[in-house]
Amino acid sequence: MAFATNEEGVETGQPIELYEFHLNITTTRLTSAENDVTLPSTAITYTAEAISRGRLLEAINDPSTNRLEVRLPANNDFVEQFRNIAPGQKATLTLYRMHRADLGSGDDRVTIFKGTVRSVSYVQDGREAVLQVLPLTSSYSKPMPRRTFQNGCNHMLYDGLCGIDKDSSSWKYSGTVLSVVGDVVTVSGAGSFSGLSDFFVSGYMEFGNDYRTIVAQSGDALTLMAPFFSPPGVGQTVVCRAGCKGRVTTDCVNKFNNVNNFGGFPFVPKKNPFQTGLD
Repeated sequence: MAFATNEEGVETGQPIELYEFHLNITTTRLTSAENDVTLPSTAITYTAEAISRGRLLEAINDPSTNRLEVRLPANNDFVEQFRNIAPGQKATLTLYRMHRADLGSGDDRVTIFKGTVRSVSYVQDGREAVLQVLPLTSSYSKPMPRRTFQNGCNHMLYDGLCGIDKDSSSWKYSGTVLSVVGDVVTVSGAGSFSGLSDFFVSGYMEFGNDYRTIVAQSGDALTLMAPFFSPPGVGQTVVCRAGCKGRVTTDCVNKFNNVNNFGGFPFVPKKNPFQTGLD
């Protein structure tokens, strides 16, 4: 393998690193090399950028660190998306390493790190962005979510256990934007889509490849948890999906007719007979 030969060589090694960020359906490819790098086998180009990273072994193996720090200019298109509001979906990083000698013969690169962007901060008076990227191995030490004995539903709306089809015409509404004021988007016909005044509350709005949780509704006016990074303009179309507050009667029975899949425990007695007795 050419990579191993160059990696172990005393003088032949000329390493370069390739950074591949994924957010929504957008991929940003950067390299720390002084010039753009195009892979011969795929013709994919990585754009030269003033990008650097911290120590890799500590990020993977040291529990006290457990993250890789990546720095790049704040005006980069990728980090610009984090400047005011975090995107609705998580961003991931795949870091490759290869040698210049392999650029003319093939795509002999090795994946040396994969992780999820946890946070983006700005230093140097806002000129530089600092990304904290958690390695995939960090999830191994986290407690897994589990069902609890609670009144509300344990399921996530539209997941496999909930069973509601998010693309059903009963729960999905596409409407034209009438106005956007901060985090309030007014969508034509949203208020009359159903007979419920809070039909979309705890649901979400989609625009392009991004989405935002809907936290309040007043007729056609829908308040989002946070504004879109690139908000829709007047006349553009957004998709609104029905929300659920996890209540058995109000939501599962009366709204979705889905009580057989309800994941909560609304009828657990409030008294513990082992503490109060049977009287």
